[in-house]
Parts: sequence; C-alpha cells; structure tokens
Amino acid sequence: MFWHGGFPALVTASLIARSVPPSLTGRAKGRLAAVGAVALAVALCALATAGQSYLPTFVAKSGSYAQLSQSPAGLIVEAICLAALGMHVSTTRLRSLMDLWLAVALLGALIDATLTLSAGARYSVGWYAARVASIVSSSAVLGMLVYETTGLYRQLSQTHRKLVETSARDGLTGVFNRAYFDERFAGELSLASSTSQPFCVLLIDVDHFKQYNDTFGHLAGDDCLKQVAHALASSLQRKGDFVARYGGEEFVVVLPGCEPAAALRVGESVRAAVENLGIPSASTGGAPVTVSVGLACTFPTPPESAPALLNLADAALYQAKARGRNRVVDAVDVVQRAIASKTDSNRYSFGR
Repeated sequence: MFWHGGFPALVTASLIARSVPPSLTGRAKGRLAAVGAVALAVALCALATAGQSYLPTFVAKSGSYAQLSQSPAGLIVEAICLAALGMHVSTTRLRSLMDLWLAVALLGALIDATLTLSAGARYSVGWYAARVASIVSSSAVLGMLVYETTGLYRQLSQTHRKLVETSARDGLTGVFNRAYFDERFAGELSLASSTSQPFCVLLIDVDHFKQYNDTFGHLAGDDCLKQVAHALASSLQRKGDFVARYGGEEFVVVLPGCEPAAALRVGESVRAAVENLGIPSASTGGAPVTVSVGLACTFPTPPESAPALLNLADAALYQAKARGRNRVVDAVDVVQRAIASKTDSNRYSFGR
C-alpha cells in the first residue's frame, strides 16, 4: 500500500512544489526533502511493523483480495494514482522525453493498482497482470533515470568540447590562437619527423597594416584582420591543415604531410584570396590590402627544431617584404641565394 500510494503521491508533491514560487534556496530544499523523506520512511516502517495492530487487515490469510478491493484504503490509492497521472499530463503537457517516461510509469502504477484491486486472489490472472504492470512502471522509472543520466553526461561532454575549442580560438579573428599553435605545432612536427613525412609552414603578414590602422582606425583594422583570417581559413582544403593568429597582424598556416611544391601552391592561394577581398588599403593608388608569405618546409633539409623551422619561414617572409610585398617566398630560395652570395664574395676576395 505504501509503494502503490507513495510513488504517485511523491510525483504529485513534486508537481505542486514546481508550481509554488521558490522561497528557499536549492540546497535548503534538497536538505528538507531528504530529511522529510527519511522521516516519513521511518514513520511508515514503524507503523507497518510495531503498529500493525492499528492497521486494518487488507489481505486475508487465505490469499483473498476481497477485503482489499472493498477497503477504502485501496480505493484511495487508486484515486491517488489516477489524480497523479492526470495532474502530470495537464501540468507538463509531456513536453520532454522525461515527462513522457514518467507518464508511462504513472500509467503502469494505475493499471497495477486497478488490477490488484480487481484480482480477487493471489496468483490469479489479474494478479499476474498487475505484477507485469508493476514491472513496467518500475522499468519506466529506471529507464527515465538512465536516460537522464546519460543525457547529462552527453551534454557535459559537448559543453567541455565547446569550452576547449573556445579557449583555443582567438577572440578577434576566430582562428586558433598562439597558445594552441605552439602546442600543436611542436607535436605535428615531431610526428612528421618520426614518420619521415613532409611538413610545411606558412608565415603570413598583412602588408602596411600599421599604416592601415593609422589611416582608418583600429576598429577598421580589427574588421580587416577578421576578413583576412576568414580568407586564409577558407583557402585550406585538407582536414589536417589549420591557421592560427601568430601575433598582431601575423598569421601562420600549418600544412602537415604537404610537399614543398604543394605548399607553395597553397601559399599562392592564400595570397590571392586576401588580395581578392578587395579591402581598400591606405595607399594612394587604391590597391587592395595584401599579404606577404614566407614558406619553410622540412624537405629537403630538415631543421633542428620547431623554432628553427619558424626562423626559416620568418627569413622567407622578410625577403617577401624586401622584394616588394604581396608575394610568396620559399626559404629554400633564400638559403640558396645566401650560399650563392657567400660564394661570390669568397671568389671576389680570392681574386683580389
């Protein structure tokens, strides 16, 4: 009787508590509910054991349910089940899957109570049908708890993933930030070295950006960086490639497993993508905003470390600036020119 009446009564109490304006904090409500539930359980257990002489005999020793079906207590329990189901459906409108699960559990409890009252005797067809309904009700409650728990963990996992992704993004441009680049760049380079795979990096700088800021203001400069970052990210086709903001108006594009010739084509693609944006520059000629690109790869000569590879890309970027900007320069070309210049200098010294 306690089970058949207590479950729908608890659901009814929760629905009433939901509609009442909150006057206590969540922690206070939780403590009050826990203490009240324990006290009620202890009182009912004591009544059912030590105080059973004060309770009416609902079930005869012969197993007959006749007295139970005629008892006011049985009818009250069935009424509580029916009222709880009606109140739950009318209050929640079964908007969520949890509400639907709970409605199934309440319906099972109502059927269980009805069949128990009308069974007439234990181990009859009605008695077994009531037990099946009881199993359905309990299983619905268990299923609801399992679903809600797994759903909570699923939401927590999604929130954590979004939080990690958000913390790795640059607040202005939306591409990856410097901290993410530093961590992933070293790992990707180490993996490429251990598997003898090519690895390339593009260091990109917006041309005359200080002059652009001075002419149009910092808000326009921020908008310019956003458009440039979007153009760079949109130019990358492979899944493993990524772009990050290196600092200020500098960006870096990482190309794991990319051959130098293919990396050079990617560099030309990102350069053209920014130029095709058509953002008016601060120059009097009306030329659009452009970028200079320095390319460095692990082939044919692997660098000693990740900073060494970045230094090569930076040297190539410096040459792109020196040669007139809006171009892509390969670090191999820079090294070869330096070697050729040194050789010519030695020949000249030897001739003198």
